[in-house]
Amino acid sequence: MISSIEIKNLLSFSSQMPAFQLSSLNIFVGANGSGKSNFLEVFALLKSLTIPAQAQGSTSDLLARGGGIQEWIHKTSHDEPVLLRVRFDTRIDKLTYSFSFTNEGRFIRILSEKIVNDSPNNAILYDLNNGKPILVKKSFDTQQIVFDRFDTNNSVLSQYKDPNNYFEMSEITAMYESIRLYRNWQFGRDSILRQPQRADLRSHSLEEDFSNFALVLSRLFKQPMTKKAIIEAFKEVYDGITDIQIDVGGANAEIFIFEGNLAIPAIRLSDGTLRYLVLVTLLLDPNPPPLICLEEPELGMHPDLIKNIANLLKDAATRTQLIVTTHSELLVDAFSDQPETIVVCEKEDGVTTLKRLEPERLEAWLEDYRLGEVWLRGEIGGVRW
Repeated sequence: MISSIEIKNLLSFSSQMPAFQLSSLNIFVGANGSGKSNFLEVFALLKSLTIPAQAQGSTSDLLARGGGIQEWIHKTSHDEPVLLRVRFDTRIDKLTYSFSFTNEGRFIRILSEKIVNDSPNNAILYDLNNGKPILVKKSFDTQQIVFDRFDTNNSVLSQYKDPNNYFEMSEITAMYESIRLYRNWQFGRDSILRQPQRADLRSHSLEEDFSNFALVLSRLFKQPMTKKAIIEAFKEVYDGITDIQIDVGGANAEIFIFEGNLAIPAIRLSDGTLRYLVLVTLLLDPNPPPLICLEEPELGMHPDLIKNIANLLKDAATRTQLIVTTHSELLVDAFSDQPETIVVCEKEDGVTTLKRLEPERLEAWLEDYRLGEVWLRGEIGGVRW
């Protein structure tokens, strides 16, 4: 779990941005353009650090698709480097990963990269400083400093995959690789989710473009209790459902919804119905990725379903870490009993600030109003006026 993240001079986050504490469930609210999507983009950047140079999704590829590196550096801070510092509570240790870069022409130049184990006396495990990489190799309970050669224009996480000698580094790499960001919820008639999907894809977690959804569902349905939970939850939007089956034949896999003996292919479902099935599947996975980012999961949903989505989020947060953005008053209402999950995002003079709600300061308001009402009244910020 990521316990805190420090973002400086990146996108709409300035050099004055303090470290932000993350919990297992984080619901971001704020006006359009306040920086909610930028916060998710930071996690896309972290994920890209594990991808080899020149490959699709690599850091240079991500920066280029986002308008070029000059569009990622804060507009008032072009002379200052970008800094990301992430603190983890892993299964064994408390680790800190930091990464700093600047632009050199149209390209990224890494200034520093460091991995520190905070548990045993802030032991440095890896340090790139002034272009000189130093690895600390563990062997038979001893530590050996290794001056290694590799491409210092790319993160060490994309180049070293050796859990035996560099266990902590591998923990961070695995965490970043496992990050999932679901931001495109448009499931029109030609979307990949509606068509028969390739049967040769991995099924351990749902891809961000939903291209392996049928295979993920097939994997989960091998667990009877999970299948039952997904179908029961899906009945909230599709009352006549009696079963869901995945036809895996030849090169393709296809989803069918059953009403008694009537089989309905996924291509015939409405956008909202299909979106809800995806959300239910994602949030009821008993072994989800360690960090899931959801951008406006309520899009296209009937208001009656919003409370169900909130309950699914609360349940999933016991198994994974969630970062969710929303514009839904009803979704915020559903967290009136947990106001500390709400993070208010605001931007002034091009600078984004983040503020987590403090329950004790809202007690009087919540005696008479729902949390969404308090938000839209402008009492906690995150509105246009």
